[in-house]
Amino acid sequence: MALTAAERLFFLVRCPRCGKGTEKMVAWLATNRQMRCTTPSCKALLNLYAPKYRTLIEKLVDQASELDALMIAAEQDK
Repeated sequence: MALTAAERLFFLVRCPRCGKGTEKMVAWLATNRQMRCTTPSCKALLNLYAPKYRTLIEKLVDQASELDALMIAAEQDK
């Protein structure tokens, strides 16, 4: 079974405390409530349900769904 765009696309989440980025799959971001910064000296806990993150994640999921629809349409046009 083919992966969805949300399962293939990664997004760089920047830690508000240290500024370092961590790449996560869009699908992972959509299904988790929080994540830890991966910087060993930081380890801040980011609330992915905070409005600023939730809005961004919802837009990423919508974009991934649009990509899936375009890819399905392109396959059907073959």
